[in-house]
Amino acid sequence: MYSTSWYTIRYPAGWTKKEITAEWVLFFDPAGDYSMAIHSWFNPEASISVDSVAEHGLIALRDRQPVHLPLTILLAGQRWSQRAAIGWVYGYRKRALIEAVSLAANPTQSSGTVTYSIIYDALAPRFTQAVKLYFAPMLQSFRFTA
Repeated sequence: MYSTSWYTIRYPAGWTKKEITAEWVLFFDPAGDYSMAIHSWFNPEASISVDSVAEHGLIALRDRQPVHLPLTILLAGQRWSQRAAIGWVYGYRKRALIEAVSLAANPTQSSGTVTYSIIYDALAPRFTQAVKLYFAPMLQSFRFTA
């Protein structure tokens, strides 16, 4: 279980949790084939749209092709914008075909509007399996705390 002052989420045993900043955390499996990133920040008056945030979450995928999913989903009692794509990522001396889903929401909280971005990805041939085994349970466990 990982908790912040804004949300909680469960992640699989054996996975690594890496806090990039106080607002940004990354979860990934031991082989590095699957990952989920959660980023949250104050967004006064929701000045950045959730659609823009969701689309921006896929920017790292080169030559990306959209995956057609519903444009919104209900998660943790809030409506989230959803975008998905398949594309290439390039690392040190290698490239990989990745499928990714990017979610974004602007729930109003007592401290003001906070934008949440959740991006989860996997090697494209393993994505469906990763959703069933890892990402769906993680998303189902996500709860707002503020």
